[in-house]
Amino acid sequence: MLVKKYLFEKVFEKAKTESGKQSKNGMSNHLERVISDDFNYSITSKSFSRYYEDFIQEKNLQKDINPDLLNILAQYINHDSYADFANDFKKNEINLIFKDVKVDSI
Repeated sequence: MLVKKYLFEKVFEKAKTESGKQSKNGMSNHLERVISDDFNYSITSKSFSRYYEDFIQEKNLQKDINPDLLNILAQYINHDSYADFANDFKKNEINLIFKDVKVDSI
């Protein structure tokens, strides 16, 4: 799984929980307010709706995203930075791979 896709999955999961909204637009409106108010970063709900389509609905998984926004989104889901989030993601993927590997005893 791509790191950015996983990041947006976690961001929208948190927005859904916090807002009580299940629609793309409801969660996007919530994210616009939170990111603006808590992180002093200007971004529209329409941008979040597009990111939802790109990453959650997998319409454009290669979309470029401002590094500042990536850091803010990682902080929103309780990571220090995007690099920290990506590092944890990679560790979790490696652990899942090895969890599925069975070693026969000699």
